[in-house]
Amino acid sequence: MATFLLLLAAIVTAQLVSWLLFKAARGARDFPDAGPRAVTMHYCASIKLAALLLPLIVLVLLLVVVNDNTLLAAPYRQVLGWTLPLLAIGAGAITAEAWTRQVVLDDDGIRTRGVLGTVQIPWEVISEVSWNRWTKMIVVHARDGAVIRINPSLSGLSMFELLLFERVERKRFEKAMPAFLAIHRGAY
Repeated sequence: MATFLLLLAAIVTAQLVSWLLFKAARGARDFPDAGPRAVTMHYCASIKLAALLLPLIVLVLLLVVVNDNTLLAAPYRQVLGWTLPLLAIGAGAITAEAWTRQVVLDDDGIRTRGVLGTVQIPWEVISEVSWNRWTKMIVVHARDGAVIRINPSLSGLSMFELLLFERVERKRFEKAMPAFLAIHRGAY
C-alpha cells in the first residue's frame, strides 16, 4: 500500500510540475514590471509557486521513504536520512532564488539582486554577452570581471534584448544571438 501511495504521489507531483512550468512558459517572458526609467525582470508567480511547493513535496516523499521499513533496507534509509538536511538546504536555496531574484535594466546598466547580494554592470563596461549551454543562462561579462547570469525564464527577456541592441556594440553580444533566436522560436 505504501508503494502505491508513493507512486501516486510521484505521478501527481509530475503533473503539478508540468502544469506550473507550462503556465510559467506562457506568461513569463514579455511582461516585466516597468518603472519610469527602469524595467524589473523577475520570475512569474507560477515559477515562484513551483519553487516553493515542489521541493517541499520531494522532501515529504523522501521522509516517507526514510520512515517506511518496507521500501528500503536500513543502510539505504540511514544514508538517505543523513542527506535530507542537505537536500532541505538546497530546496531552501532554490526557493529563495526564485522569490528574491530581480534583474533591473535602467539607463545606468544592469543590476541584479538576489539572496547573495547585488551586482551592477554599467552598459559601457560590458565586454561580452554569451550563452552558457550548460546552465542555459545568458551571461553578461564586465571588463572588471563582474558577471551577471540571466535566466531566460525571467520576465522581460525581449526588453533585455532590445536594450542590448540599443546600448551595447553588436560584436559584444554576438555569442548570445543564437540563444535569443532559439528562445524566440520556442526552442528553449
